[in-house]
Amino acid sequence: MSDPVRITNPGAESLGYDSDGHEIMAVDIYVNPPRVDVFHGTPPAWSSFGNKTIWGGNEWVDDSPTRSDIEKRDKEITAYKNTLSAQQKENENKRTEAGKRLSAAIAAREKDENTLKTLRAGNADAADITRQEFRLLQAELREYGFRTEIAGYDALRLHTESRMLFADADSLRISPREARSLIEQAEKRQKDAQNADKKAADMLAEYERRKGILDTRLSELEKNGGAALAVLDAQQARLLGQQTRNDRAISEARNKLSSVTESLKTARNALTRAEQQLTQQKNTPDGKTIVSPEKFPGRSSTNHSIVVSGDPRFAGTIKITTSAVIDNRANLNYLLTHSGLDYKRNILNDRNPVVTEDVEGDKKIYNAEVAEWDKLRQRLLDA
Repeated sequence: MSDPVRITNPGAESLGYDSDGHEIMAVDIYVNPPRVDVFHGTPPAWSSFGNKTIWGGNEWVDDSPTRSDIEKRDKEITAYKNTLSAQQKENENKRTEAGKRLSAAIAAREKDENTLKTLRAGNADAADITRQEFRLLQAELREYGFRTEIAGYDALRLHTESRMLFADADSLRISPREARSLIEQAEKRQKDAQNADKKAADMLAEYERRKGILDTRLSELEKNGGAALAVLDAQQARLLGQQTRNDRAISEARNKLSSVTESLKTARNALTRAEQQLTQQKNTPDGKTIVSPEKFPGRSSTNHSIVVSGDPRFAGTIKITTSAVIDNRANLNYLLTHSGLDYKRNILNDRNPVVTEDVEGDKKIYNAEVAEWDKLRQRLLDA
């Protein structure tokens, strides 16, 4: 991110006297308009809003994210958000400093206004009034420059908050509903950021308009000559050089705003694709179960051939079909946050795996039933 507003010589004053012995004072107060890259960087490679990796694409193939995948994604999101937080803190510190400079500029401008009123009320020399009017225009431009800088920092803050919400939505641990909520919050924050971008652009245009007024006033003073030109002496030569640098800064800012607009367009297209993917997932059987388990129960079943060999009395093969059904919100929420074993013990109240003399067979059947609940749980997590 390029440096924001630079104050070339903030508040520096130059004292001197014109040919008639009047005290003169010129102030170099030109400020560069903000040069803030309000959409810095690109989404990380793992982000859903870049090149999305779709887990659990085939419910009959175990291509769901592993624990290591989830932990890796958590670390990536944490590192990314830490970077954004550091940038946000730096941005807030700079905004605070700009606010202090703005307060000082407002006080200086009010002082210049009062001085001009006093000069006019006292029928002061016309040259003195002209110099004070020019100084007041300078003070007003300085104040507006700081306001423009702050607008740039506000836009950057909103963009960073939007990025952090998008990062949270990329977690492999949250449900589609939670992801959707985060996406909606991020999209709203992004719209606010776009409005802030427009405000910053409008303020840049207004800054240039006001600078044009000051340039015109400067030309008039040059044409008038005489005592009024004392204000333009060596100090004014530096002021003209600063104006040229301001023009370049404004051009750079406009180019950046154009780039920002294109970046926002790309981000919005990526968001649209992510929303379409989320909608598709919600329309799958498991996605419908997540939305309304009462209306669309989640079901899973598996045929097993269980071999028992430990006890000769029960040696042989047991053929069974295990099944699992989720048909209400409370049970769904519990299963999504607990293991199949916890669900069987605490929701189904089935805590004893051995119910007959065939200890080996009973335990294997019990484990198969637990595995069925784990299978359904993983499918719903991937939905």
